Amino acid sequence: MSCSPLASATRSFRCPCPPRAPKFYIKVSGMDAPPGMVLELDRALEGSRQAGNLWFKYLRAFLRRWGFVPLDTAETIYVRGSLSAGDFQMLAIQVDDIQVASQSVALQKKFVNQLGSVFKHKFSPASRFVGYDIERDRAAKTIKVTAASKVAQVLEAHGLGEVHPKYTPCAPGVHLSSDSSGQRVDVNTYQSLVGAFQFIREFRPDISFAVGKLSKFLVSPNLDHMDAALYLAGYLRRTASKGMVFGGARDYTVRVVSDSDHGNCPDTGRSTSGLGVFVGGSLIVHKSKLQHITTLSAAEAELVALVLAICEAKWVCSMLWELLRVRGLVRAYTDCMAVVHMANHQKHLQRTRHLNIKRHFLKDEVSEDRLSVEHIPGKF
Repeated sequence: MSCSPLASATRSFRCPCPPRAPKFYIKVSGMDAPPGMVLELDRALEGSRQAGNLWFKYLRAFLRRWGFVPLDTAETIYVRGSLSAGDFQMLAIQVDDIQVASQSVALQKKFVNQLGSVFKHKFSPASRFVGYDIERDRAAKTIKVTAASKVAQVLEAHGLGEVHPKYTPCAPGVHLSSDSSGQRVDVNTYQSLVGAFQFIREFRPDISFAVGKLSKFLVSPNLDHMDAALYLAGYLRRTASKGMVFGGARDYTVRVVSDSDHGNCPDTGRSTSGLGVFVGGSLIVHKSKLQHITTLSAAEAELVALVLAICEAKWVCSMLWELLRVRGLVRAYTDCMAVVHMANHQKHLQRTRHLNIKRHFLKDEVSEDRLSVEHIPGKF
């Protein structure tokens, strides 16, 4: 998809409660009200507990009036027009920040005029959006999203501007555990640092596994956990400009890669699933997640990871169908030959009876020609 140009429209004022919004009442202790009456709480929209719900209802009414409809797969993305007709426009909404992608400058100006007739706003080229940095290469038709500014801000806020640069997100051979007898550290400092890492990892798949490990110890961190967080900070300092690149060739083939580390959690014995969903050459979904069950074999852990990846791929396929009416075969890759055989062979396997539900899910996807499961070497 090639939409040009990109722009950001930001509402920069406190919006009062919209017309016909529900009113909020409060009874103040020590103040007498006339019988049968209460005091109305006069506050701005941002002060309401239902602020987000009220704001989206208010905004949604205007967007629908202007011809925008939300996607079924992502309710905060609105579209109008069609790519074939040359009048396609898409909005990505994050609270009161709106990212606009249009096929022409005229469409962009039309939306800005419509927005300006109702809301006060600031309009600027999309170099930053909700804390992320956006770089556009018009010649290559790509968009690169990084968190370089956020990384610099986090390191400065925690006094880590001169932290020693590292070459990996995790220290080799270190396995973090809640049973460590290390000295306790300040919970607020640790939570603030790891919370910032959670924001940065959305467009940094290389740190997803490390951040997931650190997030397990937010309640009671010790010195070992803080050392691992500082190690990750050093890696981010050296790689602050790295991010994710979208666009390029118009290839809408969906590819899935999954892997797992069998029983590598010392606290629970559970495995961690790692997955990536690509559309063409662009990574769309990445995830590192502790599995919800204790698997009994490496093949079972790989199967759980692959099923999770296929579910994410089906969501991506649904969005592609909504936007482009494109639907094709999903190609999945795993380094476990046992999982490849389970997916591609329809016969019942006696040793995998406890995996039947997940195995039958893969069999159904393969038999309906919606999925192809192939082997990929785990080491090069």
